[in-house]
Amino acid sequence: MSQYVLEGKLKEINAPVDLIWGESDKLFSVAYARRMMAQLPASRLTTIPACGHVPQQECPARFGSALSDVLTMPPPLPALKNVQADAPGPPAGPGGRP
Repeated sequence: MSQYVLEGKLKEINAPVDLIWGESDKLFSVAYARRMMAQLPASRLTTIPACGHVPQQECPARFGSALSDVLTMPPPLPALKNVQADAPGPPAGPGGRP
């Protein structure tokens, strides 16, 4: 399994990265996602409440909505890193989306 863990290798990724993460992921917690973000030059995290390790299967509608939102945003830039789940902004609507 260690060959698939990307820790220590993420700084090599130069492309912007959007992470969509289930908040209830018991295999890799949201804290793990935040550690990944710290290593990625340009990244953004979107979390899905009450969803686990495979959000596209466990919560397909909320995952689809999150993916649609991410794909319509400009890509994350190094100077604009943020964690959407923790960022101040409008109150969340159904499924945790603003």
